[in-house]
Amino acid sequence: MSDREREQPQPADGAPVRRKRTLLWVGVAGVAALVVSAGVAIPMVAQAQRVEAYGALAAQRDASLAQRAEAQVRLDAAIALAVAQRGESIALAERAVALGQAAEPVLSAERAGELTAAGEAAIEAIDAAVPAPAEDDDRAQLHASLAEAADRLRAEDEAALAAADAAGEEPPAPVAIASFLLLDVAGATAVLSIEPHPEAAETVADDAVTDEVIEQTQTHLADIERQNEALARSIADEEAGMLALGEALQPAHDALVAAAASATAQAAQIVEQTAKAPDASEAVTTSAQHAQELGADADAAQLLEALEGYVAAAGAAQTAHAEAVEAERAAAAAAEARAAEARAAAARQAAAGQSRGGTSNAGNGSSDSPRLCARYRPDWGGGGSLVLVPC
Repeated sequence: MSDREREQPQPADGAPVRRKRTLLWVGVAGVAALVVSAGVAIPMVAQAQRVEAYGALAAQRDASLAQRAEAQVRLDAAIALAVAQRGESIALAERAVALGQAAEPVLSAERAGELTAAGEAAIEAIDAAVPAPAEDDDRAQLHASLAEAADRLRAEDEAALAAADAAGEEPPAPVAIASFLLLDVAGATAVLSIEPHPEAAETVADDAVTDEVIEQTQTHLADIERQNEALARSIADEEAGMLALGEALQPAHDALVAAAASATAQAAQIVEQTAKAPDASEAVTTSAQHAQELGADADAAQLLEALEGYVAAAGAAQTAHAEAVEAERAAAAAAEARAAEARAAAARQAAAGQSRGGTSNAGNGSSDSPRLCARYRPDWGGGGSLVLVPC
């Protein structure tokens, strides 16, 4: 023991020994408390990390569920629109074929043949691009919903127009679509006006989050994302089919453009051959000019409507001309019948006079005036008129 230690006073009651024991127990208790705190804090940190990871996964899952609901609405609209566009495309192709049946000179044989061939080819291509749905198919039901929604919009347009007319106001802009071929998937979605309803997923409380819950949420999220990818592919397939419809109609569109371009030349022949129906002939010229002015920028429906109007006007002019010619022929026949009756009456009168021994001219036994007869003389326009000529 050192001199410093020997010099320190030593209490008689043994306090230094108790102090050492107290410090020892305090140190042991502190260590134990640290061990207990660590045993509690570590699980709490781990749980907090699990809750954070689950929260992030749950947010991604809910966002993916919302995306799935929106994608399903878009797919339904795409299917409905594809079926609607198929129906319109088939109808246009069939109208092109019917238009090709117009005889010369309304359409030239070349243009009529092009329309017929292009329309028939378009029908085959359309069937291959977008098959016709069965009547009880979901596709048919979706199309029916779109058609009903479009009808409601048209009814609203008519009501708004009538109200504007009654109030003496400018007519409002229409909200209904003129043709489904002018609509895209976003437009069809707007027409259907269906709100997406995402699935409500169960949310686990923080104290119930476990590694198993996290794993289940990850699996659920992966399933939803795969479904979203499948929906996106289905929408793309429907859009590709609608694009194919446009390509199938392109040859028919080209044939319609060519027919419209030659309409005025064909109309000139119609006018020349329907001279006895001038008003109807003027309508032929006007409708042909309208069809030609549309040009290649017009869609198939506009061209068909214009050309059908021209063909109808040409048919009306031909009918009116034929009726005028027939009326003239009937009038000529009636005049000829009257003339024949007059000649017959004169002959009977002459015969009666001869039977009494009388003569119309004592000097030469003949009439003082030459006999005249009515004759029908046709003209170059297909009609004719009555003229008097010596018998």
